[in-house]
Amino acid sequence: MQKLDTQSGYHWNELSVIYHDTYFELINGEKQIKEISKIVPPHLQNWLRISSDTYRLIASASVLAWSDLFTKSFDAEVMNDAERMIEEAAPVEHTLEENYQLFQSIMEWARKHDVLMGARFEWMVKELLDLETNHVIIAGMSGSGKTEFVQELLGDYVKAENTTATVMYKHADYKELTSISDTAIIPLDSMDDLRTGEKRSDQVLVDYKHSLPFLSQQRMAVMDTPGLSSSNKFRNDVFQYLHFADSLLFILNAEYPLTDRELDVAVKIREQSPSLPVHFILNHMDAASSEEEAMQWMDETADRVSTYFPRATIFAYSPQYDPTEQLKDFAVFLAGLNEGRHLMQERTEKMLHYIQKSIKFLLDKRIEKENALIDDMNWHEEMLTKLNGAIHQLEDMEEEKVKNISHSYRDIKKTMEDKLAAAIPDILRECSQLIREDSDFSKLHIELNNEMNERVQQYISEKVLPEYRESIQAWIMESEQEFLTGQAFLVEMADSFNELYGFEKLQLNCDFRILEDWKRDADRLTHGTVRLDKANIMLRHTPTQMLLKSAGKIFGLIPQNKTMLYNKYKQFVDNEDYREVASQITDNFIQQFELFEKALDRDIQMFFQSPFAVLEETVKESHMTIANDNKELEIMRSNPEVYHDPLKLFELKWKQYEWMTEKSQTPKQYI
Repeated sequence: MQKLDTQSGYHWNELSVIYHDTYFELINGEKQIKEISKIVPPHLQNWLRISSDTYRLIASASVLAWSDLFTKSFDAEVMNDAERMIEEAAPVEHTLEENYQLFQSIMEWARKHDVLMGARFEWMVKELLDLETNHVIIAGMSGSGKTEFVQELLGDYVKAENTTATVMYKHADYKELTSISDTAIIPLDSMDDLRTGEKRSDQVLVDYKHSLPFLSQQRMAVMDTPGLSSSNKFRNDVFQYLHFADSLLFILNAEYPLTDRELDVAVKIREQSPSLPVHFILNHMDAASSEEEAMQWMDETADRVSTYFPRATIFAYSPQYDPTEQLKDFAVFLAGLNEGRHLMQERTEKMLHYIQKSIKFLLDKRIEKENALIDDMNWHEEMLTKLNGAIHQLEDMEEEKVKNISHSYRDIKKTMEDKLAAAIPDILRECSQLIREDSDFSKLHIELNNEMNERVQQYISEKVLPEYRESIQAWIMESEQEFLTGQAFLVEMADSFNELYGFEKLQLNCDFRILEDWKRDADRLTHGTVRLDKANIMLRHTPTQMLLKSAGKIFGLIPQNKTMLYNKYKQFVDNEDYREVASQITDNFIQQFELFEKALDRDIQMFFQSPFAVLEETVKESHMTIANDNKELEIMRSNPEVYHDPLKLFELKWKQYEWMTEKSQTPKQYI
């Protein structure tokens, strides 16, 4: 863009309007700064040269504001012209409303980016537009009589509330109470509604509207803050409203005026808000024994106050004095305080303060968000290490439980197998007693086989199963203790994780229904009569058995041969090796218990299935959180101007309004 070669005294009225509109279109936030950085300086320089009286102030302020943020954009001649023109320009009306529009633009932008300044902050800024009302903070140490003084101003219409919140009393033709915090604006039926939430964690301002004649006459709203020396964690509420207030009245006790603690607080107030008028109310003047002593208190207090607050004034007050006369005197006192003040200009400066604060807040939020994402990723990385470690611990514990419980069951089964292997041969040999000389040897092998099976069946039902049932029940109880130990460990593990997460995120509950299944299976296996497949004990085709069966059929009908057969049969039954038969019977009987054993590993794994699933799902969530945080961080870092450029342009407008507000300052010389 070419620079216009014009005479500085020549006013191009219509063109000045075009330059104005074009400039504000360029900085409306739709374009990135790198797109306009080469266009704006020559545009502003040309606008400065052709600006009419109407636009001279805003043109020069725009040049100075741009130079503040983007140094070396203009040469010394342009800067000196801008300084001179801003001094010569006529003041502009309604800058407060324009500043508020800028503030609203910032708030709208912040909401689009999910960054909230807080309802209380926005409410205070909007209240600055009310130029018909002076905001007066009443502050004082606990026990200074602050509440009594506030009650005097309110009269009998409203009872001054002693609460942990700041209360702003304001005249209205109706009664309305509103709780205003950073998170919400909530209507109240009475102050009792606020007291139910005294253990709140956020600061609250109560907007108390009521018919208050004295406040109406003086065009003032009174902000009653919590006592400064109380144990209330919101005792420093007063510092939150210094830039909102138009003046501050500090209540002192006449008998001990301006103690070191009070002086320390008052000085801090001045340091935080140097332009805020601070004045003092000397309370309990009735404690003076004489008028001379009262005057002495006033003089001593005035001397001490003037050392630190040379422009401050003091008002003597006592709850024992005539309230009507005191209010008249106080009205005169207030009139003197407000004489010569320019509320519009002061409110404009306050609005600029809040605009600057909001921009800084949003910039800090950006940095805070980046740091929060980094911290969140690091935290989840640490949690991943802990979670994976927990999974390994759980795997080790599951393996240990499988080993202990399965081995314990196998020991019981092995004991039963050994007992059957030892007992069955003896039971079968005892059946030799059934052999008699008059037995029917042609059918004896069948009868012996049936009886042997019956006796083995009876032994298992009456002896083996009851003992096994007791052993299994004891085993289930031992297993339950193993499971309870494991569950206790997991509960402790979950508590540790939940403490780190800050809420009940993990519940590592095992499935104890497994024990009920085992009890039911044990009852099914060990109750009732056991029916085994009939074993072939005496009907096998061994040479000896074949010989005995044949001899029995051939010689069994000859009486002389029965004695021989009797002795042979008895000898065979007593001396036969039954180990193979006992093994077959044992294997047949134990088969159902082996099926139960094979399912143990799976059952124990099912017991721990839910804790594994919870931990593994939490690991997945952590991986996803890290990935999302990293993606968001990459986007923020790859294109930071998307966030920073609009804020930079908001700051540019704020600088511009600041120059317009402070146009009477001593000009700088640029060389």
